[in-house]
Amino acid sequence: MSRVLVSSPMGDANSSRVAPVELPQELVECAIPGENHAAVEIQTGVLKDFAQEAIARQVRRLQKHHKAFLKTHGVEAIHQMRVCLRRLRMLMELLNPMLELPPDFKVKRLRKLGQELGTVRDYDILLENLQAFFFPTSSTASSIQLSRSQQSILLSLEKQLKQHRKTALKNAIAAVESSAYQRTEKLLEQWLQSPQCSDLGSLPSSEFVPELLLPAWSFLWCHSGWVANLPLAESWQQQQPIFTNLHDLRKVIKGVRYQLESCAEFYATTIDDEIQRLKTLQDTLGRLQDLAVFQQFLLTACQTQPQLNPSLLLQPIAQDLSTTWAAWLELRAYFYTLDYRTYIREEITHPVGLG
Repeated sequence: MSRVLVSSPMGDANSSRVAPVELPQELVECAIPGENHAAVEIQTGVLKDFAQEAIARQVRRLQKHHKAFLKTHGVEAIHQMRVCLRRLRMLMELLNPMLELPPDFKVKRLRKLGQELGTVRDYDILLENLQAFFFPTSSTASSIQLSRSQQSILLSLEKQLKQHRKTALKNAIAAVESSAYQRTEKLLEQWLQSPQCSDLGSLPSSEFVPELLLPAWSFLWCHSGWVANLPLAESWQQQQPIFTNLHDLRKVIKGVRYQLESCAEFYATTIDDEIQRLKTLQDTLGRLQDLAVFQQFLLTACQTQPQLNPSLLLQPIAQDLSTTWAAWLELRAYFYTLDYRTYIREEITHPVGLG
């Protein structure tokens, strides 16, 4: 296959395609290290070939991080394996109209394993926030002053979190070493050796990849999280329903991003910019969720530990929530517009070489 350099459609003065509204300055530089496409390969194959290559790529990554997890049990290894599982699930969701997987293969097994790893990850994030807000390193000054008794209670809570993480890690290790996981991996390997697809698999990839991608984008734009607003004169502690809604929106954004990444080879290099902007959006909502969970953790601790001062403990979290919420509003103003929706729809429906 030949490779050609493709200029951005937004740079064509004669183009009728809609450009997005002005992006916040911090998102202007948005290269993805190690994943940018310096050139775009014109794809002339069929969907079955694309499915086999894309699934093989994710299975190899999963196997790599599976080994690293079993070897180190480290925070990053857990995170990467969990990401691989989610990417594989999103890819199978994308290809669902044409995939014919072995009858014994269950996508829900990937989800269950991801949940086991996710529990460990949740404890890691709580521990990271506890350390960052109340026990910072020597180079970072804490924004609040705690009494010795309060410090002692928080250290005790940290110890409890570490114990819970230890239990969750044990469960996760058992899950990735289980016969069910090994069976799942074996079934994937069998499919890769002899991939089975419906007649849709014979359709040209560059023509039908947009049709596979667009349903998830339509679902994304109709998610109620985009229009969720904070009620006036209420504290952050009363916003849990909104945080829950935005957390669900984040998961949808993540799925859309993973699917778009898996199809990036069909598009001009400008699609990498959109992928990175989606990641920025996802990370901002992720920070909101992490702060909301940590806030709830502290509120629960204060209810059982009268010596803790909730107003004092929650002050720095509230400040971070306000800052992150402002960032989310700015991003929402960029993404949730007719201009952007029209622009990204045009980008997706015009793969390179389709004309």
